[in-house]
Amino acid sequence: MPRTEQLNGQSATSRPRRILLAGGAGFVGSHLAERLVGAGHEVICVDSLQTGRLSNLAPLMREPRFSFLRHDIGLPLSVDGPLDEIWNLACAASPPQYQRDPLHTMRTCLQGSWNLLELAREKRA
Repeated sequence: MPRTEQLNGQSATSRPRRILLAGGAGFVGSHLAERLVGAGHEVICVDSLQTGRLSNLAPLMREPRFSFLRHDIGLPLSVDGPLDEIWNLACAASPPQYQRDPLHTMRTCLQGSWNLLELAREKRA
């Protein structure tokens, strides 16, 4: 029987999804990961930890439906198995953080998005 979940204030009947969450070790990403795992989805968190923190993911590290991959999405990414969805939250969000290395921030936003779109196309996510 399909599960009914509530995300973003809307109910939807759905099957568990396999979701890649780029930038998942950040404040917003870690909370989203908790919500998605809590809704029964499998979450693969990808983060370079340039601005995100592993401590944000501590509550999830023992969850069987959660895994962490340290990777900079500015570089091509390969993931074993199918993916249903890819969510991109990977980008330094505060001015002091992105001003420290503006070229890396730009590469993450532009090349990282491109790499995730390529992965989505490959996985039909």
